[in-house]
Amino acid sequence: MAPNLSLDRQGSPVLSWLALDGKNAALMFSRLVHGQWSEPNQVAQGTEWFVNRADFPSVVQISDDLWAAHWLVIKSPEVFNYDIAISLSADDGVTWADPITPHTDGTLAEHGFVSFFADQTDLGAVWLDGRNMASGAHHGDHQAATAEHGTSLRSAKIDASGNILTSEIIDPLVCDCCQTDIAQSSAGAVVVYRNRTENEHRDIYYSRRVNGEWQTGKPVATENWFISGCPVNGPAVAASASDVAVAWFTSANGLNKINYARIDNQTDQVAAPVEIDAGEHVSGQVGLVLTEDGGAVVSWLRVSPEGGAELVLRYIDSANSAQTPNQITAIANLRAAGFPQMVNYGDQLLLAWTEQVDKTKQVAVTTVELATLRGAAH
Repeated sequence: MAPNLSLDRQGSPVLSWLALDGKNAALMFSRLVHGQWSEPNQVAQGTEWFVNRADFPSVVQISDDLWAAHWLVIKSPEVFNYDIAISLSADDGVTWADPITPHTDGTLAEHGFVSFFADQTDLGAVWLDGRNMASGAHHGDHQAATAEHGTSLRSAKIDASGNILTSEIIDPLVCDCCQTDIAQSSAGAVVVYRNRTENEHRDIYYSRRVNGEWQTGKPVATENWFISGCPVNGPAVAASASDVAVAWFTSANGLNKINYARIDNQTDQVAAPVEIDAGEHVSGQVGLVLTEDGGAVVSWLRVSPEGGAELVLRYIDSANSAQTPNQITAIANLRAAGFPQMVNYGDQLLLAWTEQVDKTKQVAVTTVELATLRGAAH
């Protein structure tokens, strides 16, 4: 279960997933090279891991000489808490070093929803950090929205030997369990996340890393979605030389929507959002890639009439004209599907999700020709 996709330095897809056997969980990964999946490699395994459909591990190539992987470990069975474990590899993912923890607070709290980025030759990590919340509290336990008692967005810089070089707070108050995402733009790394205000408005924000420091977060769009709990529905980001693209789910004013917007790298101006889909059938769980022709593809889940899910893609051209949505596949179990993943692979898109039939889960993958998504403007 819990697949994740990234691209290695040569542009080949890297698929990671969790293999479960009783209480044991193992983080596995494989690379797609010349159309063939490599034999799976195991990064690590354990019996005290936190396994969750929304907060899933990753395996990412950071530089020519550095790979990074992460997973989550429960620290105490008495309270709801887990820590981040990060392992590094210097031999192309063949062997992995003993794990380290990027946060040093030592509290029994939630630490997760990790995104990796390259910080020059070092590893950068961003995560949601619950150290300021009461011990054992989590997103199901509503607390007053204050920076002193809420979840924060934090970052650390880690060298190839596993030493934590720097750490900082990006945003002191954010949504408790919406995924983060990160992209490497020509102007530096950009992280996107769901912010949280003290009056419980939860909109999508972004922060740029400039000269080794994260800048104060800004809204991608001010929708003022009022919700007194985390929707577990984070944004997706992708970047090109000229701009950054963001896709996200919102239910502001009671209407479920998928929106998409571009942010100019030079002016930092956010273009008017493009509505991708709207209605009760919209579930969210978005993905996003940019294409070589200056366009983009957004993926998301719809609720199917049978109670399952539909995985849908929509192409947006360089002029922000959205083409007709394409249903790619039907998924039997909406909740088990988790958060489908998507990457560019030549003239194709590669997608992965969790498929469940009865009690059996497996990772499903499919490819889609980009040409099939480019049609008449709609």
